[in-house]
Amino acid sequence: YASSGIYESEALAFRPLLGEPFILLRTEILKRSVRERDEGERAKQIRRILISFGGSDLPNMTCMVLRQLKAYSRDLELDLVLGQANPHRDSCRHRIYLHEHVENMATLYATADFVIGAGGSSCYECLFFEVPMAVMSSAENQDGIVNWLVSEGLAYNLGTGEREDDQFRDILFGALDSDLSKLKRKRIDGYGAARVAGFLDDGLWWRHPRDADCEQYFHWVNDPDVRKNAIQNEEISFVEHQRWFGGKVE
Repeated sequence: YASSGIYESEALAFRPLLGEPFILLRTEILKRSVRERDEGERAKQIRRILISFGGSDLPNMTCMVLRQLKAYSRDLELDLVLGQANPHRDSCRHRIYLHEHVENMATLYATADFVIGAGGSSCYECLFFEVPMAVMSSAENQDGIVNWLVSEGLAYNLGTGEREDDQFRDILFGALDSDLSKLKRKRIDGYGAARVAGFLDDGLWWRHPRDADCEQYFHWVNDPDVRKNAIQNEEISFVEHQRWFGGKVE
């Protein structure tokens, strides 16, 4: 997480590439085949949770969450991701799928109803998949991300893990009992690397068309200057355009 104030300088002339448009995501995460999720398939009640606190989780936040979940009323399915440097193990009555040396995080995000984890760069991956989350700040450099997520209404703040008390449990259980259909979502579009590359080149970048682009293309194709210079000058109907655009996207 970075803000423009960190890089202010009177001696250098530069343009900081900061904010959501320039977020860089791993190639694995950008596989659209596992990202797409029909709106009707979104669960209104949490059944499956992905728990991931990074490579080491030295404060043992993983076990803190698992201890609290032992007292949770509903049965859950838990995908527990442990990094190579994580020394902690615990047991829980919920059905746990343990994942180590993980290379399929995209699939885990795509199948999760909710994510509990640290406030690191993985939060941007949750936003890419539009998965609601509860986050804990395990290091000072995560405070900026956590504060931004909470202020935007995109995540529940579970604190720093210093106190495992009733307040921590109330926030966690309150998040798990929430109606997911009412939670605010923000999608990271995944084109941060392309924008950065375009800026370093000539300022242009490209991406593959999506179904959501159909209306924008419709306005372009019926622009008066476009129609005037086209072989056929008649305005194109939206139904005809949809048929053409659908064939091109496929």
